Amino acid sequence: MAYLLTCDGCGAHAVAEEHPDCPPDPNVHIAACQMNNLDGLVQCRPGFGCCEDDHDHAAAANSCKGGHGACPEPESCALHASVKAHFEAAQAQLADHDGQAEHFAATLEAPPDTCRGGHCHKDLADCAVCRPITILGLRGSAVLTPAAGV
Repeated sequence: MAYLLTCDGCGAHAVAEEHPDCPPDPNVHIAACQMNNLDGLVQCRPGFGCCEDDHDHAAAANSCKGGHGACPEPESCALHASVKAHFEAAQAQLADHDGQAEHFAATLEAPPDTCRGGHCHKDLADCAVCRPITILGLRGSAVLTPAAGV
């Protein structure tokens, strides 16, 4: 599977793909695989306020305890925009499945208009995420293997 990695600050991006020699387990990668350090593949543009420190960005992000307070940009939060888009798509899917009460979208509550926070962001003093990135799975890049006996 291929992924598009985009820095939320400056818009710099990179594409990551799993190494062909990786085992079939999606959680195990060989040392040469790009999936071992996705954050390290994005090279931010100087002067945009992103983290320009020479360190392991993934290790810094993984050290963050999370559970932060209010969002520093509640009106324009990209993470919250994604949540709202997912909700709207799920509701459209539910409308197409009229009469199927067991559809997962029937249990979803509408998200608030603006982001309440609680997530990592480089502008929060107690957050170790130096430059958040958005990771998108690229359409058509997944390889699906049928389960045995199906």
